[in-house]
Amino acid sequence: MTISVCIPQYNRIGYLLDALDGIARQTHPDVEICIADDASTDDTPAQIARFAQTCSFPVRYERSATNQGYDRTLRRALELATGDYCLTLGNDDTLGPPDALARLADLLERHHRPEVGFTNYRHDGTNDVVRRATTTAAWPGGAPTAWAHYASFGFVGGLFFRHDAFQRVNSDSADGSVFAQMYLAVRVLLAGGRLLTVAEPLVVKDLQPAGHRADSWRDAMHGDWRRFRKTDGGLPQAVAAVARAFADAGASTPAVAYRLLRKHYRQTYPYWLLEYRSHGGLVNALGLVAGLFPRAVLRPFSLSPARRLGLLGWYAAATALGLLTPTGLFQRVKTPLYAWLKRRKPGFA
Repeated sequence: MTISVCIPQYNRIGYLLDALDGIARQTHPDVEICIADDASTDDTPAQIARFAQTCSFPVRYERSATNQGYDRTLRRALELATGDYCLTLGNDDTLGPPDALARLADLLERHHRPEVGFTNYRHDGTNDVVRRATTTAAWPGGAPTAWAHYASFGFVGGLFFRHDAFQRVNSDSADGSVFAQMYLAVRVLLAGGRLLTVAEPLVVKDLQPAGHRADSWRDAMHGDWRRFRKTDGGLPQAVAAVARAFADAGASTPAVAYRLLRKHYRQTYPYWLLEYRSHGGLVNALGLVAGLFPRAVLRPFSLSPARRLGLLGWYAAATALGLLTPTGLFQRVKTPLYAWLKRRKPGFA
């Protein structure tokens, strides 16, 4: 089984070189590295040429003449692949243990080559594991599985697509959202593709190369009111990408966007507020409160007045929860709360 490691690249070559070192150490024999470069302005082409001369795996590199944006670049990296499976990484992510791809290949064979899936990952430096997969298991395709797991495709590192399944759903419908991977995964699942969740943290997120600044959301937290700005965390764009996937698959109903928005206002939004406050980011949290006010967020969606009012209620309740809950209490219950939320399998009923 050949696994193509697919990476969208734009500048930050120091991070990418560290990431490539982790990939080059893999013990799985059938690997290719596919890099789509979104017109980087640093010395990415020269550095990749040097890396390719020493790497034992084939390197497929293509640089666009003009900037195409993240989504198109990610899809181009997947299009470059010739392997049986495509595994996606950000340019500051890498593979963990040297046998990560060998373990993944074994799991894919044992679960009869499912069409799509994701692994858990850990943060570089802290080694904290994000358990988006609560267990290693196969799930049937269809809308219930898509609904239960779509949010786990928000982080691109450690996602995998069977190549033929990706080719069947590849589309520019979500380009510009920065969530093309969510669109593609949901399309695969709605087409009946099976899902594999992998509990092992096979991927390392947010590399911290020597001489480079750490680059995670925690580094952006601050208490400086002079730097206050509205932000939406990409939540409306993620909802739009997933709703578009349902629509393009012919599975959309008037309730899809509403239920996606309601879920994020009830769960994601207050969780983010508490995380921001826990890391000294009260100003960031208030920027999120301002940026996710429903009037602007709901504008692109066709919702009835009653549903808009309902979402405003969820926004108000979640804002109070996120700003008033003691952060010490949140830190004590965060891990079991996250696990409980991941175990829930909501449907469209």
